[in-house]
Amino acid sequence: MLSVIVPVYQAVETLERCVSSILVQDVDDIEVILVDDGSSDGSSELCDLLCDEYSNVIVKHIENSGPYQARKQGVLIAKGEVITFVDADDWLEEGAYRKILKVYNENTPDVLLFAYRLGQDGKTVFHEHKDGLYSKDKIENQILSSMMCDVKLGRRRIDPSLCCKLMKKELFLKVTSGVNERIVWGEDAAVAYPMLCAADNIYIYNKAFYHYCVTNASCTQNYPVSRITELQSFKRVLEEKISLNSKKNFRWQIDSYMRIFLDMLSVNWFGCRRTSQIYSFPFTIIKPRSRVKMFGAGEVGKSYFQTIIQTGYVELTGWYDKNATSIEDFCGERIKSLDELCLADDECILIAASNIKIADDIRADLIKRGIPSDKIIWEKPMIIC
Repeated sequence: MLSVIVPVYQAVETLERCVSSILVQDVDDIEVILVDDGSSDGSSELCDLLCDEYSNVIVKHIENSGPYQARKQGVLIAKGEVITFVDADDWLEEGAYRKILKVYNENTPDVLLFAYRLGQDGKTVFHEHKDGLYSKDKIENQILSSMMCDVKLGRRRIDPSLCCKLMKKELFLKVTSGVNERIVWGEDAAVAYPMLCAADNIYIYNKAFYHYCVTNASCTQNYPVSRITELQSFKRVLEEKISLNSKKNFRWQIDSYMRIFLDMLSVNWFGCRRTSQIYSFPFTIIKPRSRVKMFGAGEVGKSYFQTIIQTGYVELTGWYDKNATSIEDFCGERIKSLDELCLADDECILIAASNIKIADDIRADLIKRGIPSDKIIWEKPMIIC
């Protein structure tokens, strides 16, 4: 039996289409588990109606706990040994599960990863590896080292969405065991990446039958900035579950993934982008609420400035550039010359540059000007978009 878990929250407008697209799949043994996550828009009642109408639709009502716990509650009552997920505002093409299950049954991997189509344009989102079966050794050597972030590409190579994965129920329960807190940020990654570390084999099948719909309800901009501290739960679970299932050092990947994630959120929240490219801000090496002066008013500096203003993560106490006299103010912020630079005891200076040689030259110049080396911060930024 295939168990399809659908977490439902405020999805009364799209739920029926979603469930219908699952029920028309030409699969003999399938159940649909609707987990109502404390909806108040009529979704709860619609779940009950669908359950009454279809014998293979099951409903579980829970207090609002977020998608991570809603999925887990659905899996706990699933009868199938193989499970997958569908978001309540998404839908599947006819014949999707028949084709996916054919590949799964021929190879019986712990996890099967497939592609999906994104938004109205239907752009296909792939996993950036060749189709085929990957043994434990191949997972270790080819998948894990770049699944969250590839140092050359500056992006992840495995999409974490659980909706584009078929997996063994016991593996899901293994990597979610003991996690009881609410996770609303990165809930897919908190399961998917530890699961790949724990899997004995996986199959990549880059065919897209799943349609991921971008709606107001699914946009990260609807999460209030005040709840950004909930990211700590996500990062803790990700680190803990990965370390339990792999001996590899994932520190760089996790840090890079968090930086990309935070920068993406800042863009989504505020929707403003004044630079041609967005660069990852060094969140992991600067403490929150630090007093920071910044050197560099090029593309990297402008990207950093927007991130600082949008997130309020640090206090910017000054912005400097060696060519300050020829640079216009940016968003009302005056760019100062190095002659005006004076660093207080509680301040540090962030170098906004992407080239390591340029960063080293700036560091040397700052040290000559009397800035202590331990007050100078630089990390090579990655291009987000």
